[in-house]
Amino acid sequence: MRQFCVLLLVAGQMPAYGQQAWHWKEYIYERDGFAVTLPQAPNPHTDPNLPSATVYTIHLSVESALSIRALPDPRSCTDTLGQLKSGALAGKQPGVDLASVKEISVAGYSGVEYSTHRPDWNTYERYVCANGSYYIFTARWPSDKVRPVVIDRIVGSLRLLGTGAAPSDIVQAPFKPGETRPDSGRVSGREYKNEFFGFAYTLPEGYAATTPSPEFTKFIEAPNSFLLIYSSASPSDARKITGLVAITAWSARSLWWKDWHGKTGGDYLTKLRTVAPPGTRYFEAAGPVRERKIAGRIFYEADAVASHTSGMLQGFQANLAIIERGFVLSFIFQADTRKNLDGLLDSMNSLKF
Repeated sequence: MRQFCVLLLVAGQMPAYGQQAWHWKEYIYERDGFAVTLPQAPNPHTDPNLPSATVYTIHLSVESALSIRALPDPRSCTDTLGQLKSGALAGKQPGVDLASVKEISVAGYSGVEYSTHRPDWNTYERYVCANGSYYIFTARWPSDKVRPVVIDRIVGSLRLLGTGAAPSDIVQAPFKPGETRPDSGRVSGREYKNEFFGFAYTLPEGYAATTPSPEFTKFIEAPNSFLLIYSSASPSDARKITGLVAITAWSARSLWWKDWHGKTGGDYLTKLRTVAPPGTRYFEAAGPVRERKIAGRIFYEADAVASHTSGMLQGFQANLAIIERGFVLSFIFQADTRKNLDGLLDSMNSLKF
């Protein structure tokens, strides 16, 4: 009798196969950019065969399981999903049910799904491409069992947060649709205003907003970096300029993902100095990162010197950075002499928030 009671208790604790006998809850994974409703807490882990992907696994029964993979991947949604669909239809994966192969749409994002039938196992796969990432559902159950009805509820609950999946080593991932994009501001005379960040700044005497040289554009452009304003002392000949001023905004989320809260401009400058080995940067660090109070805000300042000739301005650089609205707001000054650089830095006294 005791043995019967124990077996009955264990059976009562096991979720009934194909029945919604769990405690359903929406699980939000901000770092990987999605939320999904599941009957139990998943087991997140790194995919051993795909280290850049995070896998979220739950068990639907003793023999059945469902996994969600969040994979950052910049490849074209149209091309990749097209290859998956054509590969399934061509039988590149054994046992594909051709009638199950179809294109889908999730919150306006494209996807492909299909099922396979094999002697021992049946599987269902769904691929959704969004925000530079792929969200892959894979369910597996014994071929002699019916398809678990909860699969449809789970895959149908996918909610995309607009941030994309985080790379495992937090590299510079593309700026994601859904993040608020900073506006470039406007210039009147020498006064620059940016309502998004809520500040006004007056360019130094003799400077006006111009188009940067190709060398500087290449230096400053990045998938997550926005050049708000650029000005040089002699815009007619970029190779003979004696100084330049640039204001940029870099997505803090792209640098630290959900951990960007609490970061400072000092953290950004420190990261900037260590992102590439010495000798490969245009400017090498000169002196420590230090705090500086400007317009009632704490900025972080770092100096640098030109490391080699590259068509860019040769001389000295100062970078003052602060975190604003989820972006690193960076004021970059470059000059051919230290005296000229100090003159440019004086213009920060005009900054008003």
